[in-house]
Amino acid sequence: MAKTGFDQTSRFMAPGISAEKQMSAIQASLGLEKGDARLEAIRQQARDVSAGTGTSTEAVTRAQTELVRSGYDADGVLAATLPAVNLSLAGNVDATNATDIISNAQTAFNLANTDAERVADVLTRGFTSSHTSLTELGCCRGLCCANCQRRWREP
Repeated sequence: MAKTGFDQTSRFMAPGISAEKQMSAIQASLGLEKGDARLEAIRQQARDVSAGTGTSTEAVTRAQTELVRSGYDADGVLAATLPAVNLSLAGNVDATNATDIISNAQTAFNLANTDAERVADVLTRGFTSSHTSLTELGCCRGLCCANCQRRWREP
């Protein structure tokens, strides 16, 4: 009986523990101190976005981690997290995939990290008004950008 209760408690607590591990990785990658206000803002944002969208806190922190891995600073993470999660919901993809698509688009077009909301809106409009999925649009955008950049370099 005690083992059953422990197993249930472990399963209940596992997402929170995983989210905290992700938050520690974010802290280390951004080089933030433990009590830094930006870290607390990112942590609070994960809870708020989770509550507002119905996405798990763990999924939100994974998206935040992916943003950090893509080179976003703390302010960029705060600006891009909600648009990435909303895009993932609209496109029916994992939040980390949506984050990757936004990041790639911003990089391809030399847009600031704070332009994530606009990028997400354009991507949403693009895949909802054409007969494509978000994933297909993300792949197509990558091919088009590579071709456009190559043409600009040719004499």
